[in-house]
Order: sequence, then C-alpha cells, then structure tokens
Amino acid sequence: MADNNEYIVAAGEKLNAIPTDTKKALASGVVATLVAFLGTLQVAIDGGVTPEEWVSIALTTVIGAAAGFGITYATPTKVR
Repeated sequence: MADNNEYIVAAGEKLNAIPTDTKKALASGVVATLVAFLGTLQVAIDGGVTPEEWVSIALTTVIGAAAGFGITYATPTKVR
C-alpha cells in the first residue's frame, strides 16, 4: 500500500508524486483573475469609474486571483 504522497505505477515502482498540479493552479488563477476584474469593472463602468471604484476593482481582482490560485493549488490532484 502506498503512502499519501506515493503512487505505484504500472511497472510496480513507487513514484513520489507532488499532490498538487501547478499548471492547473495557474490556469484557474488566470481565469479567476479575469472573471474578478471584468465582473467588477462591468458593475463600476456605468457612468464612469471613480478612484474609489478603482480601489475596489483592484482589491477584488487581487482577492479573486489569490483564491483561484490558492484553492486550486491546495486541492490534491487525484491519481488513478
């Protein structure tokens, strides 16, 4: 039986795998960043964007990016 971070491949050898997938985290982080930025910009664009709204847009974008990267990176990749 393999430990949590060990997987047995078809040849019977143990593979020490990293339980997270960086590429998956980067892709979801980029998508989350775009969704957060465009979503808040769409709400604020009606009638012009004030400096306070730009701060809100920036803050929401940073939080969205952090959530997208962090949650996806922390979720283990399932290997079958």
